[in-house]
Parts: sequence; C-alpha cells; structure tokens
Amino acid sequence: MLGQYGRGGTETQAQLLVRGLRSRGVDVDVFVVEDGTGPDGHDFGDAPVTRLGAGRGRGVADASGLCLAAARLGRSLHRRRYHVVHAALARAYVLAPVVAPWRHRPHIVVWRRNLGDHLRARQPRTVLDTAAARLSDVVVANSEAVRRHWVAQGIPAARTRVIRNALEPWRFDTVPPRAPDDGTVRLVTVGGLRPVKGHDVLLAAAGRLAAESVPVEVVVVGDGPRRRALAEQADRLGVPLVLPGHQADPRPWLAAGTVYVHPSHSEGASNAIAEAMAQGCAVVATDVGGAAEMLGPDGLLVRPGDVSGLAATLRTVIADPDLRRDLGERARGRARALFAMDQVIDQHLDVYAGG
Repeated sequence: MLGQYGRGGTETQAQLLVRGLRSRGVDVDVFVVEDGTGPDGHDFGDAPVTRLGAGRGRGVADASGLCLAAARLGRSLHRRRYHVVHAALARAYVLAPVVAPWRHRPHIVVWRRNLGDHLRARQPRTVLDTAAARLSDVVVANSEAVRRHWVAQGIPAARTRVIRNALEPWRFDTVPPRAPDDGTVRLVTVGGLRPVKGHDVLLAAAGRLAAESVPVEVVVVGDGPRRRALAEQADRLGVPLVLPGHQADPRPWLAAGTVYVHPSHSEGASNAIAEAMAQGCAVVATDVGGAAEMLGPDGLLVRPGDVSGLAATLRTVIADPDLRRDLGERARGRARALFAMDQVIDQHLDVYAGG
C-alpha cells in the first residue's frame, strides 16, 4: 500500500518488492491512496493496482477525499481478509493501522525510510505519524540510523527491523559512459532537485575547486523545483553544470563520473548511493542517516553543509586515481553483499510470517 506514486526511492523499492514477492508465488494487491496515474515507468509486474482516489488538495475537499479513500480501503480489507498489510509513504502508513479490521486483523507492517527531518516544523503531522507507527505490528527501517530514530520516538525496539534497500542484478552491469572520456573531471550526483539534497553545497565546493585551478564539471541527474536556482548558481560560480533530468537508468552518467558525490542534508538510506556503489564509483557522501552503514570503510564521508570539507575531500580524491579505483572496487563488492535482491525478499517474508 503506497501513499502516492512518484519517482522517489520508496516507490522504486516498493516496485522491486512487489515483483520479487510475485516471483515467489505470493499473492499481492497494490493500493495507492492518492489519485492520479503517476509518472510513466511504474512496474508492479502482474500485481493488480487499485487507486483509492484521495486528492492532494487542502481543506474540506482534501479531507473528504481522504475519508472516501479510507472507506474504500476498509471495504477491501474486510472483504479480502489479507494476512499482511504493508504500508509505505505518508497517508498509507497512517491509514493502514487505523482502517484495518480488528476482527481477522492482518499483520500491519510499515516502512519508515527517513529520519523525519522534513516533519520537524509540522508538529501535528509528526504526532500523527508516531501514533500510527505505534499502532503497527512491525516498523521496518532501511538503516540502523532510521531504526534508532523511530525507537527514540517511542516505538518498542522489539517491534522494529532493519531491511536494507535492494538492488536488481542489472544495476551491477557496466554500460558505456554517457559523456566522452576527454579528461574532464566530472562530479556526478543523482537525486531530486530539492533543497534537502544539498546540490547547492556541491556547486559551492566545485566553485572552490575551480578557484584553486582544479576545474570540474558537475552533473546532477534528477528533476525538481530547484533546477533554475542551481543553473543560476553554477553560472555565478563559473562551474559547468549538466542537468539531464530524471533518468530511469542513471548508469551511463555514473560511468562518466570521476567521483560520485552525495551532498544530502538528510537521508534514510539512499538508493542513489547504493546504485553508485554497484557501478564501482568512488563515493563521497555526507554523514547523514544510513550513509556510514552503507559505505563502511569503502567510501568517504563529510559533514552535511560543509563546503570547505567537501572541497578538501574532493581535491584529495580527484588527485589520486589509485584511491578512486580502490574505493570503487571495494564499494562494488560491499554493495553485492548488502543489497542482494533475494536476501531482501527473504527478510520481508520472515517479517510477514511474524519473525
């Protein structure tokens, strides 16, 4: 059960999980709370998808649509008597434990995949999210950092699990680079063009490098509202910037990069970091959420928002091709061990069975 369609990491992981469960013969129905067709490219395999019809407006109309969606969901849950209801994203993980029938009650599993930073200014929403999590049977986090966050919010530790993000085997396959190997030092990052992703910090660090005669090109793969602001910042700094938009398969850009940089201010456990590791990229990331767990000793971490620290770390990695090669090879091996698809499906099946 998803709160909405989108291009985010949670939606990607949900599609992988549904297809993986179906490949094991598990009967899966997909419900989406918010109305709309969503972006192209969603693939839940042969699992049927039901849109519950809630809008994303404000006020009475929004509340009315959400009530109707809750009623539709309640009828479906009563009629089908599911063994497990697995909810992800806002609205879904609030509705699921509330609407699920108490007689023949299913096992309520919710994904919590962030640290709640985006909700700190919205106290009522934070209280509601925490209350809903307490009504659920199991809270599944995608990193130990996220699990600790929700335990601190009052979720009993015994009702939490950590299951890491999954990578399909093709994510490890090499592809030709999107840009020519012409000696350009290219810093690549993948993520929505939103303030939380810290792309302005990356551009500022690139500007520092350029001022020290270490010219670089920055590639930001993704879409979002900050596109114009980032282009204007890059122009002021004199930093070449490539904005190729959303890419369902970012591997050609990862292959073209000298270093993969993830400058985010907040993450749970980034799919983009995992995908860069799978491609054998040398990774420099901010020490937020589960980044340290994902990279271990096989990547480099900097403080979020630290332009000077990021520039210094990038300067070191750019100057040392042997270091880049070693980091990339080790990160690739670590990704195979941490993010294996079959392992993730097995762990979810164990949670569904009450383990």
